[in-house]
Amino acid sequence: CELDIGRFFTVLQNCFQVVFIELNKNESPYHIFESLNAKGKPLTQPDLVRNYMAMMLPTSQQETAFTKWGKIEKLLQEERKVGKSGMGELTAFLRHYLAMQTINLCNESHIYERFRDYCKRLDEKEFVLAIAKLLKFAEYYNKLLRPENEVNQDIKTALIRLNTFDLSTAYPFLLTLYNEYNSQQIDFEEFMESLNLLENYLVRRYICGKPTNYLNKMFPSL
Repeated sequence: CELDIGRFFTVLQNCFQVVFIELNKNESPYHIFESLNAKGKPLTQPDLVRNYMAMMLPTSQQETAFTKWGKIEKLLQEERKVGKSGMGELTAFLRHYLAMQTINLCNESHIYERFRDYCKRLDEKEFVLAIAKLLKFAEYYNKLLRPENEVNQDIKTALIRLNTFDLSTAYPFLLTLYNEYNSQQIDFEEFMESLNLLENYLVRRYICGKPTNYLNKMFPSL
């Protein structure tokens, strides 16, 4: 429909609000931002994670970390959805990445809390390395969602076959598997055998009519 410029201006003039918060030198703007999640429009889990990065790092380290975070956001876009959960790609990735690290698949609303708890033990240098690691796994996740980005034809074909299922429950395990292969902890034949065994397992469960809720507990701990 055609935009009514006059009405649009009136809405902006009457409804648009800017909040100015004045802080003293001992207060952190990032902690204030985090607290705003309980007031007004809720922030997304990736919003809170991004803010936590700023809260954890000195200004000198932020550019490097946020450059990597920007690449993650470009790979995994929140407007695209993953599986039956309907979560945005970045939210789903953070959830599955944390499930891989903590052996427990958390509720969507607890992703930021789990990320914060996971990172509390890290110093500044380790935290920057953790963001670089997050980017590496985001690249794996992008290939799981879009196998056409995998250069190896055999792996690409295996992932396309696996994506015939709603395979998001297996992503914590597949992230680990991808990393083991790329770090040469397992060779190509072992990687392919693992993908084929996974397909075999899912087909058997489907034929036997087994419920899928068990997989949410099984795959993170595999």
